[in-house]
Amino acid sequence: MKFLLRTILPILLFITLSVNLKADTILLNDGTYLVGKVIEWDSHHIIFKNAHGAFAIRKNQLVKLYITGSQKEDIELRDKLGHTIKDEDIIRHYLAGAESVPEGGIDKTELESDIANEKTDRKLKISLSYYQTLGRLADIVPSALGITFGYTQSLSPFLSDEHAFWAPDINIEPEMVFFSGEEAEVYDFSIYAGPEWRIRYPGKMKGSLMLTTMPGATYLIIKDNNYNSTSFTYSFKASAGYEYPVKGILASVNLTYLYIYDKDIPLKGIGVTVSGSYKF
Repeated sequence: MKFLLRTILPILLFITLSVNLKADTILLNDGTYLVGKVIEWDSHHIIFKNAHGAFAIRKNQLVKLYITGSQKEDIELRDKLGHTIKDEDIIRHYLAGAESVPEGGIDKTELESDIANEKTDRKLKISLSYYQTLGRLADIVPSALGITFGYTQSLSPFLSDEHAFWAPDINIEPEMVFFSGEEAEVYDFSIYAGPEWRIRYPGKMKGSLMLTTMPGATYLIIKDNNYNSTSFTYSFKASAGYEYPVKGILASVNLTYLYIYDKDIPLKGIGVTVSGSYKF
């Protein structure tokens, strides 16, 4: 009886899952052949999971990623590639990886396009911002418009596999902001630098959640009806929002907080930033 169960159960499992099973197969440049599921990725890595566990694989190690549509395709691919992995092992590796696939699955087109794009470690950005002034200066210069030119560099190529997947990008942003009111004007010329974290939204929804925090240095020009003045000071900017790919361009909308230090009355603002970025 036990022998029959050991024989029949794998067959039943095979038949039950064969309709819906979609295992991912990876070939690496060292000849390694892996079956399981891609559960996450960034610009330089994929996270791949099977019965042996979850691990990060650099994209430059990939020779080919196959995302099949059925169990039959998995078997045909195995035979075509000349490997001897058993049908039940394909099922076992798939099930182990499928447990960690985000709800809604992985977008095949986005994943394959992202892996095929080798120029993903840098981007140029232009942003437009609108701020509402906070605090005691809100009555004097109630609002502001800003323009920013940014450069972002991924740290992944310079780090070990252990740390690269979770490392933030480094963002550098020169910005000019014009605060205006009926009685005064303030010109803010700043340069910011700091980390940018991107978290891919789970499921088939494209894009990433973004969080950026950047200290900066600022040159201020202040003009009102009585006098003009200039000063150097330090500043801080933080933003959180969503970035979405649109035909090679990354479009994003962020909520941005701006703080410019002054020993008497700091200049603070909160607003919306709309950006367009190009990877190269």
